[in-house]
Amino acid sequence: MRFSPAGSGSRYTPVRPWTAALLTGAVGATLLTATTPVHADEGTATVTTAPDPGTDITGNGGKITAQYAETGAESESKLIDNDVRTKYFTIRSAMWVQYQSTTAATIDRYTVTSANDAPDRDPRDWTLQGSLDGSAWTVIDTRSDQTFSARNQTRGFGVAPGTAYTHYRLVVSKTNGSSDSQLAEWELWAGGNGVPAAPSKLTATLEGDGARLDWADNSSYDTGYAESGFQIERSVAGGPFEPLATAGADVRSYTDAALRSDTSYSYRVRAVGAGNGLSDYSNTADVAVGMFDITDLAGTVTDQYTTGGAEGREKAADNSPYSKYLTSHATTWLQYQPAGASRLTGYTVTSANDSPDRDPKNWTLRGSVDGSTWTDLDTRSGQSFTGRYQKRSYSLDTDRSFRYFRLDVTANNGAGQTQLAEWELLGTGNPYSQADAPEAPSGLSVKAVSGDQAVLGWSDNSRLEQSFRLERSLNGTDWDWSRVVPNGTTAYTDLGLTGGTTYYYRLRAENAGGRSAYTTPVKVTTPPSGMPATWQEHWLEHVQLLTKVHENEDVAIYFDNDMDRSQTWLNDYVTKLWKYTKQNYGSFSNPQLAAVFHKGKYGGGHPATVFDASHDYRNVIDIGLGDWKETDSQARNVTSHEIAHIVEFSAYGVKGSPAFGLWGDSKWAEIYQYDAYLGAGLTADAESWYDKAIVKTDNFPRANTAWFRDWFLPIWRDHGKGEALDAFFRLTAEQFTQHNGSYVRDMNMGEFIHFWSGAAGVDLRKQAETAFGWTDEYERQLGQARLDFPDVPYTHS
Repeated sequence: MRFSPAGSGSRYTPVRPWTAALLTGAVGATLLTATTPVHADEGTATVTTAPDPGTDITGNGGKITAQYAETGAESESKLIDNDVRTKYFTIRSAMWVQYQSTTAATIDRYTVTSANDAPDRDPRDWTLQGSLDGSAWTVIDTRSDQTFSARNQTRGFGVAPGTAYTHYRLVVSKTNGSSDSQLAEWELWAGGNGVPAAPSKLTATLEGDGARLDWADNSSYDTGYAESGFQIERSVAGGPFEPLATAGADVRSYTDAALRSDTSYSYRVRAVGAGNGLSDYSNTADVAVGMFDITDLAGTVTDQYTTGGAEGREKAADNSPYSKYLTSHATTWLQYQPAGASRLTGYTVTSANDSPDRDPKNWTLRGSVDGSTWTDLDTRSGQSFTGRYQKRSYSLDTDRSFRYFRLDVTANNGAGQTQLAEWELLGTGNPYSQADAPEAPSGLSVKAVSGDQAVLGWSDNSRLEQSFRLERSLNGTDWDWSRVVPNGTTAYTDLGLTGGTTYYYRLRAENAGGRSAYTTPVKVTTPPSGMPATWQEHWLEHVQLLTKVHENEDVAIYFDNDMDRSQTWLNDYVTKLWKYTKQNYGSFSNPQLAAVFHKGKYGGGHPATVFDASHDYRNVIDIGLGDWKETDSQARNVTSHEIAHIVEFSAYGVKGSPAFGLWGDSKWAEIYQYDAYLGAGLTADAESWYDKAIVKTDNFPRANTAWFRDWFLPIWRDHGKGEALDAFFRLTAEQFTQHNGSYVRDMNMGEFIHFWSGAAGVDLRKQAETAFGWTDEYERQLGQARLDFPDVPYTHS
């Protein structure tokens, strides 16, 4: 199992339609009165045949060679290491790579994966050749004018099965413009059943009288099975899914025109492969015609106390749950006046980041045509929120339209202050005529905190932006790099930079009504990269002057004055562990790990990541023990344990560990260490560690829980080993709740099981019951997690 990125993109809509996401997509959303369709088969995959990729010939232990052999981190061996994050790089635009199989093999397709950067280095023209002896070659396939639409994109190419060759050669004759060539992966496939990968990231957006569908085409990823087309199905008003249309190969969008007003629609898509093999369905996407969040319109937000500032009244309607409205009163009212009259069909209230006693408890929602005479639309009492950032949704049944809406909070849960993160009004009206471009952000600042990262901040001056676009340049003229970050974002950390380089940045806000002006560009020069020869500790109780005793491209080893300089075994040991860690989990911005060792002081150890100013924004393990002999198991195991923390607290560029509250310090480390020992070739350490971990039990979440034996080891053993471990952090970084580059809350048990199921590619509910026991609360949490994070990829009932 390998997860390849399915591509990404951004589209802007006039106003967010009232979709299922508005009612159930927020964390912990609860619909009190159901008005949206519930599909009996939603979340249950239906496939004609389970996908079977067959056999990758390059995985049979043969030999990879190249016309221009390279060494080190970008050698030709990286082409068959099953890791799209590594690559083969050579300073030639024409070259060949060759695989000698252990046995003669026939292939029916092959895949080529673009590398991480520089699209002009991608192969453009090539031939695939086969040989029985490595001397006489036969052309199997020829391609020209090929491009890759994304970095680390895998493209598959079918060939007619023929002679079983022992040698295969990919001959690249031209790149897409560069004098250098690079590839991340090259795979040769045989067998399999032709069932393509399912499409993903399906969205449905109202455009005029129709719904535009967009999805990610994953069909050639990993296995090389391209689709012959897509089947699009639709459900109307909660009814059964029925065929709607078909789309051709490589099509990624479709518009369902002339929808009926005040009607809900749901869509799903699947790929059709060779021989009509059908993929799994995509996620379901929903729209409701004529219904949307009215607070997304240009309008006026007021409150009883004219509250302004960073936690003022407008924060209640800025589409970001990470800001909030806070007033120093136990009761209050919020009022929203859109530009035109609207009829409500529902509303939502979202709890803020802290202090549950400030949450609204009793309230009445009212409407008015003149701002003076009010009609009660809904009254609630005894309301509570089970978590922070939880959205609760309420439906209404009214046939009247109003120009003013007021939420009158008559009691909270006991505090002298009242707060909420978001108040949304869902209803009908004209979302197209009143969408204004957002105000520009201001105060853009940048600081180069290390040679590989810059920290940016700004002020968000609009409640109407749907996103921000951050752009970067090397000269202040050519803005050839950009990132789209969510509305409400006010900080961004740009990782993986080059030391001693000047970077320019600018920013604008965007929505369907237009784009704001750019901020004034700011520039920063990163300091030189590299680790200092000496390093004065200035964290916790540590005050030692450290000396660098060893350095290579992966690690810098530091000793205090009491460490025995003859303990050079640490050099190779730490290098192997960190090298494998980067290979499996990514670069962690700074490719070097600073490993600090003390003798006879600071008992135990601690980690730091590139996000930690306390350790000068470096990846650090800092350990103090009394014995540093190579044969001492504590010295070896505590070192790998601290590296495990770097993975969980900074993987894929997001700060924090939302699972830490569940697995503590650290059940995660137990499986990381076992896998890392094996991956680093430290077999004796792996065997010793396994013997310890397999018999260990803990008293959380219940007595005698065997985390390693009953949870992590089965996932690792049966569902991809290190790739499954990596996939958990990748999925979490892609989808779990975060703001300004940090996770904002912990996972609950249901979310934990949901994300690990996605990493494994199978439903792990039964495994969780074996490992942790099962409760009604776990069942509720898991069901809610599937609603809150529908794009986590696995089949469940």
